Amino acid sequence: PVDRASGSKLKINKARGPEHAGYVVDADPIRAALIVLLQHSLVTALPPKSGETVDNGDGGKHVAYKYIFHPNRARLIPRYPRYIDWAKRHVDENAAAIVEEVLVHGRVRTEDAVRYAMESLQRFLSADKEEDESG
Repeated sequence: PVDRASGSKLKINKARGPEHAGYVVDADPIRAALIVLLQHSLVTALPPKSGETVDNGDGGKHVAYKYIFHPNRARLIPRYPRYIDWAKRHVDENAAAIVEEVLVHGRVRTEDAVRYAMESLQRFLSADKEEDESG
């Protein structure tokens, strides 16, 4: 995540201590997971009130965002295959491919969704063709 006001990379304030004791040593995996959760709207970020900063322990201050997890949205994830199957049965294979790509990526621009769906269908068709040739 990037702070829109300053354009700098957001810093994760982590406690200091060894990894074997349960402390976060490398914030990159947490940052990546947070981006995925935000992309899929499973978490929303609440910007701090204007001027609200937190001491980061080494004499500096940083902006502290608060995050809200949405468990009701997370509970829908196991249903994603049903949504794809429904689109396949009631519309067509192309619609199912687009639904799948949107569910996989969380948020996607229209042209990217169509491109991803076409690539997915091409992989599916080439795999079927190879299977027919070998069998």
